Amino acid sequence: MGDLVLILVLMAFSAYFSGTEAACFSLGKMELEELSRQGWRGRTLQGLMKRPRRVLLVLLLGNLLVNIAYFSSATRILA
Repeated sequence: MGDLVLILVLMAFSAYFSGTEAACFSLGKMELEELSRQGWRGRTLQGLMKRPRRVLLVLLLGNLLVNIAYFSSATRILA
């Protein structure tokens, strides 16, 4: 039962990283400016997107590590 919960949590983290990547890199400059006017979260996102390579690297690395843990757990269950 615990292994199944772990796999579901890892799958959720993978979806989070993938969704965040898609959301961040689908925004245009005008949309980022509009979000920054709406509050601190928008300003934070705008600041992060000033270095898009770093953001992409962190998101891809996080997703890679989560996927490695996911497949390792799945292999352990099936073996």
